[in-house]
Amino acid sequence: TGDFYQGSWINGQTNGEGVFISKEGMKYKGQWKNNLHHGHGEETWEDESKFEGDYIDGRKEGKGIFTRSDGSTFEGDFLNNKLNGKGVYKWTDGRIYDGEWKENKMEGMGEFHFPDGRVYVGEMHNDVMHGMGKMTWPSGRVYDGIWK
Repeated sequence: TGDFYQGSWINGQTNGEGVFISKEGMKYKGQWKNNLHHGHGEETWEDESKFEGDYIDGRKEGKGIFTRSDGSTFEGDFLNNKLNGKGVYKWTDGRIYDGEWKENKMEGMGEFHFPDGRVYVGEMHNDVMHGMGKMTWPSGRVYDGIWK
């Protein structure tokens, strides 16, 4: 079978509220404008990954929550379908990063909590601790300086 849409149509295009299910199993329920996701919506995939948030002209843009099939989550800002701006990523192994993102990478200032109790507060570059930062261990040990 093919794709399926149920909802509002204006001038032969999806506009307003509607539900779309692709033949591949992706489902979108939410607002539409000129055949594109636009406004608030929820997108789910066959692997049980899910995005709920804002769309502009078919792209994830604004605030949203993305839940991966493994249960890890990102809640924060999206730009052009990517994690971009401020947000919190929680991995299923207990790691939590709360900070700045650029094009799906930790980039800028942030706070990274590790399952073993370590906490890093400082600069991130290309998904790694880089620049000025402070790591605190559960034992009380502290390193405050430059990370490369």
